[in-house]
Amino acid sequence: MPIKPHPLIFMVKPPLDVAQAIDDLRAELGAPTRYSVDRLHITLLLVGDTANRNPDDIGCMIKLASAFASKAFRVSFDMVGGRVLLGSDVMRGAVDFQKGLAEALSPYAIASRSAFRPHISLHYDDEPQFNCAIDAISWRVDEFLLVESVQEERRHETLARFPLIA
Repeated sequence: MPIKPHPLIFMVKPPLDVAQAIDDLRAELGAPTRYSVDRLHITLLLVGDTANRNPDDIGCMIKLASAFASKAFRVSFDMVGGRVLLGSDVMRGAVDFQKGLAEALSPYAIASRSAFRPHISLHYDDEPQFNCAIDAISWRVDEFLLVESVQEERRHETLARFPLIA
């Protein structure tokens, strides 16, 4: 049986206490929780999958991301729209960071069809959908990751961690 390709994603993950608060919110809303707490994330950049990226490509992406110097920034989510956490503010730090990372990794990045808007998916089912304000869930982002998403095993394999400048 052929090996299923796994998406390669640059992402930000919330600290464990914040991820737990998001999981508590899912329970309060009655949202599905099959998507585990340790997989909650903000997608920054999709860079292909294991079928179209060889180890040399991954090594080059890690080298480029390591050289990308950026300051830590805050994210804050204060509403649920559909099945995602969103922020009513623009989160300029996150938007600028993502834009810079996409430029730094432009030889490998897959172009997005829409403008980057930081969000965290609460679940991936079609239903239920929600539209409500919530108490803000926020944290200071001090690192980003390159992850292989092993979807059939419902897990993320961290390939590299990149600290941000305090």
